[in-house]
Amino acid sequence: MASAEFVRIDRDEVRTLVVTGDIDALAQTRFRAFLADALVDPSTELRVDFTEIAYFEASSVEVLAHFLKVAAAADFRLRVDAGSAVRSACGERADAEWLLSHFELFIAPTTRTEPAFVGAIPRFRLARRDTADSPTLAVAGEVDMATAAEFSAGAVSLLDRATVIAHLDLTEVAFFDSSGIAALVDVQRAFDEASVRLVIAPSRSVTRTLELTGLADQFTFGPPPVVVRNELSSTGPGPAPDRI
Repeated sequence: MASAEFVRIDRDEVRTLVVTGDIDALAQTRFRAFLADALVDPSTELRVDFTEIAYFEASSVEVLAHFLKVAAAADFRLRVDAGSAVRSACGERADAEWLLSHFELFIAPTTRTEPAFVGAIPRFRLARRDTADSPTLAVAGEVDMATAAEFSAGAVSLLDRATVIAHLDLTEVAFFDSSGIAALVDVQRAFDEASVRLVIAPSRSVTRTLELTGLADQFTFGPPPVVVRNELSSTGPGPAPDRI
């Protein structure tokens, strides 16, 4: 767990805000106060750097949206750069369209001309990456209410080939909410009933969510198996492995 850190730098006519670490329920009050304070006696330009936020609680999107709506009425230039954790959380909320239409929140500062998450963070993808020893499912994007059922079905399908062990590669999962937790619990139950060991390679988002809910000790974690190119298999749900 990375503690949230808030840094404000006032230099010439530019005010820069840098937020790093985990913006979870414990940090949300400080996050709200930090943003509100930045709007007092503003400079000519306000720059906000969220690129190093590792975890962004979904409810914090409302805090961010309120901040930007207030900032929209102020007389200064605003620039917001956000990393994958913030983009993923915003993508789950109704405020996302408003944020995208009014600010450069998801636009890289140089060449990108469309929302960064369109190409950088897939909404949801499954790919089988079976090896000779273990059926493996790789998951990328966001596991939420809209995708949890497909995620669960894809993971349980590993039992079609697994006899001793199977791997679930979640290292590319950018967002994992309560629906994903429920699905993962059901998947683990299916593997326990089949007496097959399921090894999960979690992303930071998955790890953080399971830690906050106290469920981390119910699962076995480990790295995904090394996949040799000629062992790749496209069987199972989702696109072939070379498309993930």
